[in-house]
Amino acid sequence: MLKQLESLWGWLEEILPPALAVIAFGLLFLIVIAINVFIGVLIGTFVGWVVSITPLGAIVEGGFIAIGLNGASGHLTQIGGMLGFVAGFFKGTIECKYTRRKNNGR
Repeated sequence: MLKQLESLWGWLEEILPPALAVIAFGLLFLIVIAINVFIGVLIGTFVGWVVSITPLGAIVEGGFIAIGLNGASGHLTQIGGMLGFVAGFFKGTIECKYTRRKNNGR
């Protein structure tokens, strides 16, 4: 991701004066964060709704209420949206790399 940001910065510096390039880069960065947060809220709300219609929904809701995450009415869709909102800020920094190990004859 750092290489993409560096290439974007270089491209902005070529076509804009330095002050405008900084402003444009900052605005693009804020737009990307806003999109991540919006997607996080949508996914969290959807997952909360799916869990609420399963037989485990009441148990999960009771667990959240027991630890104090009951919100206004304790609906899992609201709790999922809240957790998705928080996770949306970190979505751009979380990276998972998978490397396949060789079997070494075993």
